[in-house]
Parts: sequence; C-alpha cells; structure tokens
Amino acid sequence: MRNLRPLLCYEYFVFNGTYDELVGNVYDGAVGDVTITAERVNTTDFTMPYTQSGVSMLVLAVDEPYRISWTFVKPLNGELWLATMVFFLYTGFVVWMIELPRNQEYQGSSLRQCSTALYFVFSTLTFSHGHTIRSPLSKIVVVIWCFVVLVLVQSYTASLSSILTTKRLHPSVTDFETLQKSGDFVGYQDESFVRSFLINHTINENRLRNYTTKEQYAEALKKGSKKGGVSAIVDEIPYLTSFLSENQYKNDFRMLGCIYKTPGFGFVSYST
Repeated sequence: MRNLRPLLCYEYFVFNGTYDELVGNVYDGAVGDVTITAERVNTTDFTMPYTQSGVSMLVLAVDEPYRISWTFVKPLNGELWLATMVFFLYTGFVVWMIELPRNQEYQGSSLRQCSTALYFVFSTLTFSHGHTIRSPLSKIVVVIWCFVVLVLVQSYTASLSSILTTKRLHPSVTDFETLQKSGDFVGYQDESFVRSFLINHTINENRLRNYTTKEQYAEALKKGSKKGGVSAIVDEIPYLTSFLSENQYKNDFRMLGCIYKTPGFGFVSYST
C-alpha cells in the first residue's frame, strides 16, 4: 500500500470476525486472504485474483500392510524379466555352439550337452562358473554376459532393498465421495466458507469439527474419527500447501486432488 502512486489516504482496522462478516461490513476495502465466492460477489466487488485457490482434502498417510509374497519379482518389470531369460538362453546356446566341436565338456548325449550349457550360463549369475571354455569367441560372449549380469544384479539388489525398507504410505481416505458416505467426522478451518460448502454437499452439520491451528489439524487426523478426531480436513489448497511445507508434517499427511475450484484470493472493494 505504501508503494502505490499516487499515495492513498487510508486507515487500517483489525477485524475480528468471519470472512463473510468482513465482506458484509461497512469498510471501504479489505486486504487479506479473502476467497472470491459467488455469494460474496453479490454484495461486494473484488480485485483480480492475486493467487489461485481451490478446496482439497488433507488426510493421514498410513502404512500399507506389507505382503512378502512375490516381492522378489517386483524389482524388475515383466519386459525386463523376459529379456533377461531370452538373453540367458541365447548366451547358453551361443557358448554351446562355439564350444561343441573342440571342448569335450560340451560333448556327449543331448541331455548332457544341454544341461552343461545351461549350468555354465546359470553359474555366471553368481560368478562361480567352473567349466573351461577354450574358444576366444566364447570368452568374448561370456565377458559381455558377465557385464550384463553385474549390472542386473546390482540394480536388482538396490531395488529390492528399497522395496523392503522404504516406508510405504497411502491415504487413509481416497476421495471426497467416500468421505461423504462414510459417516466419519470432517474437519475444516474455523470461520471459513468451507463449512457451508460441506453442508451443501450432503455432509451433516453434526459431523463437522472446526480447527484453527496446524497443530490441531495434525492431532485430529492422528486421532481419527473413532477416537475424537476426524478422518479428513477439508480446506483451501494454499492453507494445506502451507501445512505440508513444514518438515514435521510432510511425511505423515497427504493432500488429495482438488474437489472444488474457486476463483482464488482477492482484495475487497465495496460497492456503493
């Protein structure tokens, strides 16, 4: 305000009340985080929005129950597993074809030849192959295969370790429709238009609980609806983003997608 030219004559007043009461008051204007809504536009004028906004849900992120079955195949996707098996069989076939004419270890019955070739290639996965290869071409093939195995083993080990040790979180409530039908308690910011929004979207007034601080948000969500808290906090996105920007909260809570779009925050200029 001090940087505006020409200089304006104004006097600040601190208003203690709801945003709706502020918009309906007799001041000449209002500066703050006032959300532009259809109801408020009917009684006053707003400047162009200075930030975008909307309504979203803040929920507790809970640990996903860990299932050990088939975890060992998850580090690699299906295409990579298939490519590895094809390359595995192809390497065994190439080594067998090269070594067959000159290496007695690869001669004999068909079953013996096949098992020897497959065992040799399989043993390279742990770098414990003991069969002798004589041809320089075979050695080149095996060196290439061992390099591929080294990369695969290291990538597989790192991915599997990450899967087994990383905290796996998912939202306790997944969408607004589920929240509407659940009958759980819902929190909102005190003196916010979100209260009327929730009531208009079939959430009974008895299910609503108002809060004023970030600490109250966190405590209510951790308690849960069955223990005196709430299952979700419905609030405007800028406030929820500010909440999640703090290190003590960002790992334990999740903000879902936008459930209602508003024009944003604007300054108020009252109509005459």
